[in-house]
Amino acid sequence: FDHCFWSHDRASEHFASQQAVYEELGAPMLVDAIKGVSSCLLAYGQSSAGKSHSLLGYSDDPGIVPHMVDGLFNDEEEEVREANGQTVRVWVSFLELHN
Repeated sequence: FDHCFWSHDRASEHFASQQAVYEELGAPMLVDAIKGVSSCLLAYGQSSAGKSHSLLGYSDDPGIVPHMVDGLFNDEEEEVREANGQTVRVWVSFLELHN
């Protein structure tokens, strides 16, 4: 595995917040996406391990995907348009499989 985050106990010194997970995984993917690099994020694990929570989160504790959308459309969009003078196209796919 590439990354493993502990998010079961907020009091733990090893606790990884949604923001910390985004900064480790989502932010670099966003930078690459702005450069035109395709990315894929796979969350795999046991049922109820927190995969959907890590990707989507809740309105008061957003996950990686909402953070990336905010970063792209709220923070970066104007900068990208001004820097390149080009049109930016975004395709996003989300697939959730249950066994």
